Order: sequence, then structure tokens, then C-alpha cells
Amino acid sequence: MSTFYNIIAQSGGGPWVIKHIDGWYYMTRTTGIDLRIWRSHLLTTIDADAGQIVWKPSGSGPACKAIWAPELHFIQSAC
Repeated sequence: MSTFYNIIAQSGGGPWVIKHIDGWYYMTRTTGIDLRIWRSHLLTTIDADAGQIVWKPSGSGPACKAIWAPELHFIQSAC
């Protein structure tokens, strides 16, 4: 049996990665307790730091647990 080693993200669920027109890769995923975003010029080093928390659930309510699969989308302004 082989072991798969993910070189992009070592932990977390529901990763989403885009390469923006600014040349940066942006990745978001859940850590199980919050949603974070990462940025890197190289896809293989995007998981090198702790990332920035962009959302943390409150202790109760419909969005307090089982958070996963965040997405990023670039919507270019018409202006």
C-alpha cells in the first residue's frame, strides 16, 4: 500500500486554490475551528505559514460546526 503525501496542504479540509491575475496563488480551507486564507507566489509553498483567519464561528447557531469547503472567486469590476 502506498502513502499519499500532499505537498500543497498537510492538513485541513475543503481546500480551494486560485491563481489570481496578480500572479499570486490564494488558498482557503477550513482548519476545523476556523476558515483561513493563504497566499504564495509558488503553489508548493502556499502552506508554509499559519495563514490568516478570515472567519471563526460563534459558539452556537446554525454555522457553529461542520464548516467546510470555502471558495474564492475573482469577479472583475466593470468600472
